[in-house]
Amino acid sequence: MYFYQNNENDLNKVENAYNAVKYLENINYKIPKMSFKDVDEFLNEYEQIKSEYENMKKDIAYYQKILNKENETISDDYYELKQKLENYKKELQTKIGDDFEEIIKFLKEEIDDFDVNKETLKKFHYLPKTPYKGGFKFMISENELYVNLLEKKKNGEIEVRIKDIIPNYKLKDFPDIVLILKLIIFSKDFDIELPIPIEVEKVGLNAALEDLKKFIEREHFKLSLPMLVISEKGIKTDKKEYPLKTEFKIKQIPYYLIK
Repeated sequence: MYFYQNNENDLNKVENAYNAVKYLENINYKIPKMSFKDVDEFLNEYEQIKSEYENMKKDIAYYQKILNKENETISDDYYELKQKLENYKKELQTKIGDDFEEIIKFLKEEIDDFDVNKETLKKFHYLPKTPYKGGFKFMISENELYVNLLEKKKNGEIEVRIKDIIPNYKLKDFPDIVLILKLIIFSKDFDIELPIPIEVEKVGLNAALEDLKKFIEREHFKLSLPMLVISEKGIKTDKKEYPLKTEFKIKQIPYYLIK
């Protein structure tokens, strides 16, 4: 590789090209000869090859689990990896049908749902291994979900946070302040419209109960709870409204505890 202008931009290109060459050498990718004027094109091609290679590695892992070949050693060689992936695809196609890639996309969460024929789904169901713990099934059991949730709780992956603080007193409404919460679980946010009334009353609890009564009667805030449905199918949402018995556990504290 040759370059003739000793400026910062050229030096950066050379450094990037050097790193790209080292990466491609590590995966035994055939690097074409080039001159400095070809560097930009080479770096663009390198990014595409790198992305393709990393995706192939991920795909290989899925196919190995599905085909019960996790113990097979996979070379880092780009061309061997590509050939191995093609071999896995042909094997899975032979075992379950031509629309096997739809299921792979679903397992990789690239699509929310899939549409394959019943015969393909039936054959896939009886494969000895899948990406899911405990053998193949689209669904997990209630106990597996329970254990999963316990683990997430232990790791601090389930959180309830304050989403909003509404200064209701500015609207001449009751109660004075309302807290709105949100639930974070499975790396997703779920709104919990759980209005928590906070009242400032000099004379105390009895006067605050009057405002609580107005808060309930006016229905300016509703109790909105998330319901999670674990399903074979993709993402779907719905809303239902039902009456729900509510108990308010009221606690009075002196003002100086919050200053």
